[in-house]
Amino acid sequence: MPTICAWCACEMSGAEAANGLVSHGICESCRDNIFFQGGARMQEYIDSLKLPVAVINEQGFVQTINTAARRFLQKETVPVEGLPGGVVFECEYARHPEGCGNTLHCSACAIRRCVIYTFDTGEPQHQVPATLRYCGKPGVPEEIIMYISTEKVGEVVLLRIDWVGDAPDDAEHAV
Repeated sequence: MPTICAWCACEMSGAEAANGLVSHGICESCRDNIFFQGGARMQEYIDSLKLPVAVINEQGFVQTINTAARRFLQKETVPVEGLPGGVVFECEYARHPEGCGNTLHCSACAIRRCVIYTFDTGEPQHQVPATLRYCGKPGVPEEIIMYISTEKVGEVVLLRIDWVGDAPDDAEHAV
């Protein structure tokens, strides 16, 4: 099975494929684009990705999101930088007095757990099912089922929304 870059979907070869020990990772080109410095270049890179991506710091705050994420989250004109992830994603529990990351419900949050796991271990997570208790827009379901992936790059984790719907092969709900 070839090793595929989890971010641009190109096939990796040689040393970057880790001798076939991993099925997904980040290719040298994507890594270099992200590392070649955080600010404008990183934004340019993540904006080039078709799926929604959020850049999360170790404290769980959003550093930036790409254009696809702004559309998906309906945040085209709303600043999200420096806000807790749950606030950006309109999680119902983020509005509780304890705040995002501090409620009893937060300990079971698949999104939060994937981001923390990737920070702690450096291991990516791929297509993990997550349910978001959404408190945002009228007419949107209270629970949104999505599949997410995470990848640690330097001092941040890239959180990608792969699908919204029942299953990853549900093309009708692909983001």
